Formats: sequence, structure tokens, C-alpha cells
Amino acid sequence: MSLQSNEKLINGRRFIVPQLPAMAALKLMARLGRVVGPALGTLTAGLDATVDLGKAAGLLFQQLTESETEGLINALCANVLMIDGNAQRPMMKAFDVDFAGERLVDVIEVLRFVLEVQYGPTFAAMLAARAATQLAATPAASA
Repeated sequence: MSLQSNEKLINGRRFIVPQLPAMAALKLMARLGRVVGPALGTLTAGLDATVDLGKAAGLLFQQLTESETEGLINALCANVLMIDGNAQRPMMKAFDVDFAGERLVDVIEVLRFVLEVQYGPTFAAMLAARAATQLAATPAASA
């Protein structure tokens, strides 16, 4: 069994996101958790087992220092390929040029897609477990 890649068209450019190997994904998840754990806790406060990964990416930026922002974008997007017309290259190779000006907003969409590919099912399972724990801890309403 091999690692899968997912593709998405964002603002006229195609992005290919390969899944990380399990250990790399877990290490990066731990890093993300240390930095943005409180923000993700806010997102998952309800019993709904869905996460708006775009909102998660936005909260990620609110919690990070400049160096943490750069480090996490590099870590999350290190293996992402971008196809723009006939040119295919690693996304981070020309990041500062490719995402300048009006394309800066595309970074949030790409990060949302990367988080979805890497952690979407994992976040859903974690939220379902959290919801079950919250339901079990809630006293039954008296009739």
C-alpha cells in the first residue's frame, strides 16, 4: 500500500498534496497541537463532529509568532506540488513570488486543503470521541 495524493484546483492553479508518512504526520500534529491547541479547543467546544479547517487555518495564524508561521507553512507544504499552466514545481520553491499580491489569500486555501488531506479523518474521529465523552459526562435531564 502506498501513500495517496490528493489534488485541488485553487484560483486557477492545481495543488497536489501527498499524504505524509504516519510518523511524520504524528510529529507535525504534535507540533500543531502545542502551538494552536487552545484555538482548536475553541473550534471543537460544541458537540458537532465537524471542523471548519479554513477557520482552523485562520486561527492558526492568530496564535503564531512570525518564525512559527514560517516554520509551520514550510513543514505543512514541504511536499506540495503546484501546477500553473504547464509548469510543475514544489510549492515552496517560489513561494514568495507565487503567492504575492492578490494571490496571498490562496495560502489559506492551500493550508486548509493540506490540513484536510493530512488530518481530516483524524480530526473527525477525535471530535466524535470528544462528543461521546461530553455526552457521557452530561447528567441526564430529569423528566
